[in-house]
Amino acid sequence: MRTHSLHSHGAVSPAACLLFLFGSIPAPLTAQESDDLEEVVVTGSFIARPADRPQPVTVIDNSELINQNRGSLAEVFKDLPEVTGTVSTINWSEGQDSPTNTVNLRGLGARATLVLLNSRRQTIDGSSNSQGLSAVDINNLAPPIMIERIEVLGDGASALYGSDAVAGVVNFITRNDFEGAELRVSTLWNEDADSSTPEYNVAGLFGTQGDTTGIVAGFEYASTEQVQSDHRYDTERLKLSLISAFGNPGNFQPATPTGRPAGGPFPDPLCGDPSIAVSDDGVEHGFLVGPLCRMALAYGRSLVPDSQRFNGLAVVTHDFGYEVIAQVETGFARTRYSNNFGYGLPIVAPPLPFVPRTYPGVIAAIAADPNFAVRDYFVWFREKSGAYENPAPQTFEQDTYRLAASLEGPLGDSGWDWTFSGTYSTNDSRFVDVEAIRARLDLALRGLGGRACNPVTGTPGEGNCKYWNPFANRMLASPGDPHFNDPDVLDWFSAGRSIDGGADLTTFDVVLTSGELWEMAGGPSGLAEGVQWRSQDYFNDRDDISEGGGWAFNTQALGDFGGNRETGMNPSDWAEDQLAARYEHSGAHDSVEPKVGLLLTPSDGLFIRGTWGTSFRQASEAQSFGQTAVGTAALFIGGDQINARAQATGNPNLAPETSENFTAGITWDITDRFTLDLNYYTVEFEDLIVPESASAVLNADLEDGFITDPRIVLPAGAPTEAC
Repeated sequence: MRTHSLHSHGAVSPAACLLFLFGSIPAPLTAQESDDLEEVVVTGSFIARPADRPQPVTVIDNSELINQNRGSLAEVFKDLPEVTGTVSTINWSEGQDSPTNTVNLRGLGARATLVLLNSRRQTIDGSSNSQGLSAVDINNLAPPIMIERIEVLGDGASALYGSDAVAGVVNFITRNDFEGAELRVSTLWNEDADSSTPEYNVAGLFGTQGDTTGIVAGFEYASTEQVQSDHRYDTERLKLSLISAFGNPGNFQPATPTGRPAGGPFPDPLCGDPSIAVSDDGVEHGFLVGPLCRMALAYGRSLVPDSQRFNGLAVVTHDFGYEVIAQVETGFARTRYSNNFGYGLPIVAPPLPFVPRTYPGVIAAIAADPNFAVRDYFVWFREKSGAYENPAPQTFEQDTYRLAASLEGPLGDSGWDWTFSGTYSTNDSRFVDVEAIRARLDLALRGLGGRACNPVTGTPGEGNCKYWNPFANRMLASPGDPHFNDPDVLDWFSAGRSIDGGADLTTFDVVLTSGELWEMAGGPSGLAEGVQWRSQDYFNDRDDISEGGGWAFNTQALGDFGGNRETGMNPSDWAEDQLAARYEHSGAHDSVEPKVGLLLTPSDGLFIRGTWGTSFRQASEAQSFGQTAVGTAALFIGGDQINARAQATGNPNLAPETSENFTAGITWDITDRFTLDLNYYTVEFEDLIVPESASAVLNADLEDGFITDPRIVLPAGAPTEAC
């Protein structure tokens, strides 16, 4: 069942903060009235109330989760209208470096949505991301079999929850009162002409409830096999997708004796030749488009990666008597993904590799094609071909652990209740893909490749020193031919580019909630106030070659980085207001975020509401401290295309984004089974944090014909004049 109405218990928000919340508590329900009330949910307020609609809340309960039969929790959000741009699958791109599944309310970005488990925070993932958008992986929170309901508060709630809740809050509530045993097994097949890829999901839930102690534990294991693009689509369709003039077969650009380009490139003599075809219907990695040989980059890529996910959660609840209750949660998640990036990696970034006329591949090309000129060449190529090597794999590993505890009870006979709670969660991530070491590749192109070759004393192409041949004639060569490629040479100059990341979150909360302060026409008033402190640690550790800028494609020298951030009335019986304010101190930033809500109930079943508030969102840890490659900046100078490698570096002095939020809505319970819910939202941002455009920086600096911007690094000895 999905409802759009009541609310669920929330946690005080970030870091060092002070929260005051005023509201009213309607008069207690009679026994007959309580029989008609199916569910009480309290989201967006620390004051317990049987009906509370200043903010619209979507509730997805356990029965609907079962009926949807989704493969993961993330997929549940795909059909919600308030969710846009959510990453709900486990495939990912090389630029993102993370398969983290997120929720994106109102399209404001995953970091604008606060994700909670049982009203408490979870750490972000420790992965690297080109946009600095590390977020909570919702598939790592809890086994889906253990979820009682999911509550989505689609309203900016920074005054209640903290600076992350700009677009709203998603709260996962677990089945802490379950008793007995439950087991679910499901399997799906994605079948077509070329592949059958099963998906398995096994989950269990166990619980026992005693007089004073209850224990509930659950687990989930999910496995998905890889689906590649060529399993689903034929060659002709793949050749209509992403293609590149850097392939294998590649293209060759004549070079002058001084090592300068001399004219445009032309295709490998074997481009399109059936002798190197990879399938019956065509040549995937060698087809002519215009004057150049092209490569189908979609060939060999994963549409769905091979994945295994195993997570578990246990909750222990104990009643000490005198209404003092303790609860402890402990959980873990282990994910392993393997993704094929196709034959596009490794690839060489400029400067282009150079091969002399004495190169064995050049000699073999001349022998096969008399029109192939005897001269030196620059090579436009990628090291792999679908006919002779396996696709370049990418792997991602992520381990998450969580511990949370709370203690709550009454403050004597004062009518006040108190809650102490704390959480600790940690995430370790590792991303690895295949790259070529540029220095070793250059040696191999000079005939000095191989582990046993001494580049100082060795002779090119003799003994232990071997060539790596970028010409397609290597595909027709046999071992012993001078233009044959030894697979060991490929293994020697290829290696795993890795990023190890981690994130730890520690929070402590203290909340005091009053029962009744004073009587008003609509009922007694209540007050909630609290303090929260939290500390977020984040780091990325790259391999030594990345730190030295030694890869063939990712040529920037990207170092390790890391950081720590410590952050913290009813005038009548038909009108009700809600006033809240939060003070936060985080680093050099201080803010007071107010929120005002008004609820009108002119008749039974009709609710008219509106809220106004302000929010802020700090730069992420990656945006503050990170270093990452962001592609290229391209322009034309003198008729030649220039590609400059671009790098984004974090700025610890970034001011936070700020926003003003307004919502209005009407909820009309027409019948017991039919409700009309209309909502209007507006969020106005200021000081948005976005990456600078590398192309814009480069083009702006070239307006006077000279390169003088200190952010642009020229090769040693290059002139500053753009000529």
